[in-house]
Amino acid sequence: MSIFKIEKRDTTLYYRIIRLYPIILCLYLIIAIQPISNAANIDTGTAPSEWTFMIFLNGDNNLEDNAIEDFIEMATAGSTDKVNIIVQMDRRPNYNTRYGNWNGTKRFNVTKNMLPTPDNATQDIGESNMGDPQSLIDFVNWTKTNYQAEHYALVLWDHGSGWKSADILPVKSISIDDTDRDVITMIELRQALFEITNNGTDKLDIIGFDACLMAMIEVDYQIMPYASFRVASEELEPDDGWDYAASMTYLINNPECNSAQLSTQIVNDYINSTGTKGEETLSAVNLTNLNDLVIATSELGNDLKNNLPLYRTQIEGVNDKVEHFTYSISTYIDLHHFATLINENINHQYFLTPIKNKTDAIIRFLEINDDQRGIIFCRTKAGTQNLAEQLKKEGFSVDALEGGMQQKERDKVMRAFKNKSLKILISTDVSARGIDVHNLAFIIHHQLPEQLEYYTHRSGRTARAGKSGLSLAFILPSELDKIHEIQKKIGIKFTETIF
Repeated sequence: MSIFKIEKRDTTLYYRIIRLYPIILCLYLIIAIQPISNAANIDTGTAPSEWTFMIFLNGDNNLEDNAIEDFIEMATAGSTDKVNIIVQMDRRPNYNTRYGNWNGTKRFNVTKNMLPTPDNATQDIGESNMGDPQSLIDFVNWTKTNYQAEHYALVLWDHGSGWKSADILPVKSISIDDTDRDVITMIELRQALFEITNNGTDKLDIIGFDACLMAMIEVDYQIMPYASFRVASEELEPDDGWDYAASMTYLINNPECNSAQLSTQIVNDYINSTGTKGEETLSAVNLTNLNDLVIATSELGNDLKNNLPLYRTQIEGVNDKVEHFTYSISTYIDLHHFATLINENINHQYFLTPIKNKTDAIIRFLEINDDQRGIIFCRTKAGTQNLAEQLKKEGFSVDALEGGMQQKERDKVMRAFKNKSLKILISTDVSARGIDVHNLAFIIHHQLPEQLEYYTHRSGRTARAGKSGLSLAFILPSELDKIHEIQKKIGIKFTETIF
């Protein structure tokens, strides 16, 4: 199941590639609008629940039948003293006559076996334009006031079309309201979440999109300051969407579950209900870990764009093979698959050595490859400086880059490395962020990184823009299990080397 995708703007290669890096959006000034004044008379004197699960259920379109069915699914579990299932539901006039044939917008505290009839509504707010971000703001603020909890989840239910920058038409959106002929654009969604969460001070625990095509890095980038987890699909969803009966039953039975557990359960319930033979996807993403992916994607996009004249054929070849998701006039591609194809030119190797012989083994490698340039990664500042001093004594053109250095010293080292007067850079993971140096033949892992994602970040410094490169780890025999773990989780193949 794929995790992220990136949208392709145009049929020309230039726009396919430039679309890969995230666009840094400015924060828009948000004008505070007072929420609706006719709040229901609800007793809020009780202790907060564990979870309040909010569903912005926009059935004011051709999905009204499915909105009704999903409401009934939620009611198979129903709210308890520990879990509030709160729905704002909008219906399309003269489309479905069931349950009172009502239209407009109503709010429900969904209790067990409840039906979506007018008499069961907690509040009738008339026709609310659920394509207006203010309607979302009002709903969440009303819910958090009247149904306080330790944790909050918010699901936007309706059609979805992903992400596109505001200067490219059509702007992508979610929550189509047919009566008011309006949608919530991704920029409007960001503005709404900014206000709902007090600029991220009161983050939501989960934001979910029970809609098509919303699991994109661009969407995640816009919402990541305002929630801890995101649940969405990069593919088209079937009309019946998520399995609310299973997921809400899990939550009722496990009210003390955390955000990761609930997000994962929603994904598992969805896949269990749709099966694995079709094209359905759903992913739960920890948004607090997204920034490293944003940095890596930006570097990848800039690297491809800058080298497009030289490596057009190779990049076109990758683009032809990558997994695509086509909907209407837009085509999206899977970022993980794209990065995997790009990195096919990296040769991953490991060299087994006792710890006392590790420096000597690195020296032998550098002597054999004395005409090549690369980066050696160490875990600690002290280790970086110690290895640099040892290699300098052996006559190698090396220098260290680590966080304890003065900025002017760091700048001096980077200038030397970029202008090729310095052949080997020895660096910590954090200090190497943002380094953009071309034509590096190898990456050496003096120690394997503690965090798995850093292996990918390190290795991506070589084999850029269609070229080949070597990622070589010097490991102790006891670290072979770590090599196997990296192979399994990242989907690469290591070979052992000797020299």
